Amino acid sequence: MSKGFLVKKIFFLIITFSCCIFGIQAQANILISKQISAADLVPNVGVAVYDIEKQKLVLGINELSLYTPASLQKIITAVFVLNKLKRGYTATTKIYKNKQGDIFIQFSGDPKFSLKHLKTLLKSFQGQSVGKVCLVDTSYQLPLLSPGWTIAATQLCYGALTTKSSIGGNRLVAYVTAGKIGKPAQIKFKKGQVNYPIINQTVTKKLCYTDPSVGWMDQMQRDNIDMTRKGLVIKGCVPHDFKNFKVCLPIKPDDIDYYLKKAVGQAFDESKVLIKKGIFRACNMPAGAVLISSVESPLLIDMIKDSLKDSDNFVTDSLFKAAVDIDESKFPANWSFAGKVVRKELNHLMGLTFTDKDLKIEDGSGLSMYNRVSAKALSQLLAKMHQKDSGFYKMLPRAGTDGTLTDRLKSVKGKIWAKTGTLNGINTLAGYIVKNGHPKYSFAIMINGPTDQLTRNKNLIDQIVRSLTDSF
Repeated sequence: MSKGFLVKKIFFLIITFSCCIFGIQAQANILISKQISAADLVPNVGVAVYDIEKQKLVLGINELSLYTPASLQKIITAVFVLNKLKRGYTATTKIYKNKQGDIFIQFSGDPKFSLKHLKTLLKSFQGQSVGKVCLVDTSYQLPLLSPGWTIAATQLCYGALTTKSSIGGNRLVAYVTAGKIGKPAQIKFKKGQVNYPIINQTVTKKLCYTDPSVGWMDQMQRDNIDMTRKGLVIKGCVPHDFKNFKVCLPIKPDDIDYYLKKAVGQAFDESKVLIKKGIFRACNMPAGAVLISSVESPLLIDMIKDSLKDSDNFVTDSLFKAAVDIDESKFPANWSFAGKVVRKELNHLMGLTFTDKDLKIEDGSGLSMYNRVSAKALSQLLAKMHQKDSGFYKMLPRAGTDGTLTDRLKSVKGKIWAKTGTLNGINTLAGYIVKNGHPKYSFAIMINGPTDQLTRNKNLIDQIVRSLTDSF
């Protein structure tokens, strides 16, 4: 075989291979475009696929348009936090004591800190009395609520306030079980909660009306549940077959001081430590105070897994603020400048050049409707992250296996690891397409559309994902 013939043969094979790849990508683009068109959502859907090895966009549909990402924002936060704080980072809550016998609790923004942990810190004081109890570094700058959070978010468990001095996730969990017909339901707090009174105004019935078309509804609704300083108030009709119905409520912004003092007081009481002079917030650490005990949070990598697999907003926003607080120590973390700090750091850490045309950040969890990101930018970020950390993809939910994808995309189990996102009118999914046990492509699919089409939108995303796994 002549050298010239061999060169021509290799050139022919390269051209043929390139044409095949281009053909596959073109076919996928056409197929997915048809699927979107059939759903009549062309202006509202963005799709991007990135080749990780080549760091190149290989498929794009409205890929430059900005969309509200919902919980896909957690991917952005995770990449920032993991590269800023490193996997082995822990938040450490400490107790100090001064010569006057006063106690100083220095909080650290640990999103997993609980009453149980606080009582662990108090073991060495059991059976003793102390002067005053001061809470140090109790909050980040106001406002506690991020711009763009909906009213619904502030009323439900997933919208708990992110404060540096969090205890028990700044929320309360209770369970409602039907009683005998004609009697109140049984309401019990989850073990380890702060002790609030339960104001039970429910009634158990054989049948509760739930259809507005009949003119009224008496079944227990969200509006019948409230968390105030007076206690947990639950009203309404409870069907006779209700069992362990979970009620989870965040502490309100105006009540966070009250809640924290109540939680600290309870921990001291249960630890048999007498407080003589009261509990105070926003104290400064005095010179000469001696460290008595400390408790560390779980490792950062484990908290990130919680935030991604189970889509935990409180954990994500806590880590988001902690990382920004460390980065900008002269200016305690607040929402107003955090987004710009995070984007600047992402560009520096990941070698990117994102601008307002690619990414706008308002919070860490994605609860804000003002977050914006393009499908291209998100898929590019995922591709960059895999090059830097080849194990990152395993922190995302695995299709048909765990997290928010436990019961979804089972037909592509083992081929897709991705984060879901859902808000009012918003469905999103982003992650990795895995081939031969390794991520080959990163992708992002984003739908911002009608608020009454969430099921259809989710089904369309799943359809697009199956097309991508078949095509690439």
